[in-house]
Amino acid sequence: MRMKVILSLLAGVLTLASTATAQPDSLRTLATLRGIRVGAAVTFPGSNTAEYQRVLKTSFNLAVCENAMKFQNLSSSRNAATGGGNYNFGPADAIMNFADTNGMKMRGHNFIWHSQAATWFTNLSGAAASRDTTLKIMRMHIDTVGKRYKGRILEWDVVNEGINQAGGTSPNLRTSSPWYRIGADYFDSAFVIAQRSDSGARLVYNDFGAEGMNNKSQNVYDLVSGLKQRGVPIHAVGLQSHFSLTDHDTATMGQNMRRLAALGYTLSITELDIQTSNTTTNLDLQKDNYKALMKLCLSIPACQVFTAWGLNDNQSWRGASAVALLFTGTTTITQKPAYWGVVEALAEGSTQTSTPSAPWNVLASAGAAGNSVKVSWNVPWADGRAAISAYKVTAVSDSTLSCTTTGALTCNVNGLSTDSTYRFTVRATNSVGTSGFSPWSASAAAATSTASLPGAPKTVTGSVIASTNSVAVSWAAPDSNGGATITNYKVTAVSDSTKTCSTSGALTCTITGLSYGTSYTFVVKATNVAGTGAASSPSSAVMIPTVGIFPGQFLIGAGQFSHSYTFLLPEAAAKLTQDLTMTLSDVTGRIVWRKTIHPSRGEAREISWDGRTTSGVTASAGVYLVRIRTAGDGAAQEAIQRGVRIRRD
Repeated sequence: MRMKVILSLLAGVLTLASTATAQPDSLRTLATLRGIRVGAAVTFPGSNTAEYQRVLKTSFNLAVCENAMKFQNLSSSRNAATGGGNYNFGPADAIMNFADTNGMKMRGHNFIWHSQAATWFTNLSGAAASRDTTLKIMRMHIDTVGKRYKGRILEWDVVNEGINQAGGTSPNLRTSSPWYRIGADYFDSAFVIAQRSDSGARLVYNDFGAEGMNNKSQNVYDLVSGLKQRGVPIHAVGLQSHFSLTDHDTATMGQNMRRLAALGYTLSITELDIQTSNTTTNLDLQKDNYKALMKLCLSIPACQVFTAWGLNDNQSWRGASAVALLFTGTTTITQKPAYWGVVEALAEGSTQTSTPSAPWNVLASAGAAGNSVKVSWNVPWADGRAAISAYKVTAVSDSTLSCTTTGALTCNVNGLSTDSTYRFTVRATNSVGTSGFSPWSASAAAATSTASLPGAPKTVTGSVIASTNSVAVSWAAPDSNGGATITNYKVTAVSDSTKTCSTSGALTCTITGLSYGTSYTFVVKATNVAGTGAASSPSSAVMIPTVGIFPGQFLIGAGQFSHSYTFLLPEAAAKLTQDLTMTLSDVTGRIVWRKTIHPSRGEAREISWDGRTTSGVTASAGVYLVRIRTAGDGAAQEAIQRGVRIRRD
């Protein structure tokens, strides 16, 4: 269905493009359908702002401040009292509020960068530029900005361009950065501080010139591999992607992206622009480039974000003559061929799905009930472009201690010992499969409780529901609930443990799908926070009858048609002078088999019937009814019918 919708949208989009009357809302619509964030870097213009904002909100589902959140733009002077910066959030707040109002997600760009850092900070020297002072300024800056926008940012570029511009032997760090006054471990510190300031944001290392397979991309790969191995909270890698028509290759770029995804990172194309000249031929080639890059992103489930570094050519950091972006114009902003390349990729390309990435930020604390721990977590950074259907929490030390949820990001693991501490891990499941295990939570002790196991339920009885192969089982509550509320009862057939039913409070439930002609007994167990108690005494035996409640009528489940049967007539049938007819009909009364015998002619009193050769039987029809009838005296007919028995061969 989704593909039909997308193709329909594409048809409309292409028609509109050809008539030059298109509305710039198809890109956002298609991006949302594809499960990808498509955005633009934003600087509100001094004039024609309404037109700029119209195109922005109808074309993109993501925004990023082009400059307004950079340290230099936020802080023009130092605070003498704190040693940190004085901040002006006005321009950044305006873009953030616009995104919120228009249902757009926001990228944060950026916390730590060697360029466009606050001038007062870069000018520090001597003791004022010591490791400790620089680390303190870093902490105050990330804390101030991160907490201001906490919960409103999809992902933060925590460290931007921390590797030398020209690739070399790893680590090849940019030691000229003012942040390098801290030392090489400033990367680790920045990510740790960022997570503490906004634990819900995806944390990104962002760089340029490392999109394909080259020395610099190897430097980036080695850097982020090391951060992950050290347990640093980094979640994604940003590929800036400032290109011309001929300086990038989607094949090697895909190779690089896939090896980063294999480390467990999500990927963001963060600052895409493609410089060319304003000729029909080059604009068509630019369209092909944009289209190929979007198709590449769609082919890699870890690629979650696709951002152009600006809205229109006229405001591009590369200059209007570079014609590098998706739109052109100021008074009236219109789509370029590059825009339609992205649209076509979204509409034509197949979206690859995968298992989700692992949940993260797993926290554990004593539960509200005794012998329990409450576990919470954050959603995976990548859902594999398929909705997450379930989460499962498991104790690391004992996989039988677990809880599951279909949507909530918290659940309680019960039945724990108060003499132990526990660590937990979480996995997510979508339609493709199940993620790997999340990082472990810190150790947590279960809430103390005086509860003990509940007693065994009492007086278990079962009764067949008429004309079905189901049994309603009921029982009385245990004499003792163990000092805690009973949260669950489970009923099990003694002879077949797969036949069960459960209830959270009621003292009755129904077991279905039992076999005709089979006798069952049932036991019941009660569960509270301390665990599951002993089983009840078995119920009396309950027979799922093959013979119905009326004489001469037999119920046969459709699933039993893989057998042959023999109907045994009583002795009285030999004295009949009339014919005897047996029919097989479904629940609608439609007869699918009929046989007539003549007892007066000495025919055998055993009637064989092979269900495997009966035509007209439908497996989904439920049960079939066998009727044996005779003509003549009603009392004689009933006596014969009551005496009929069935044997499955």
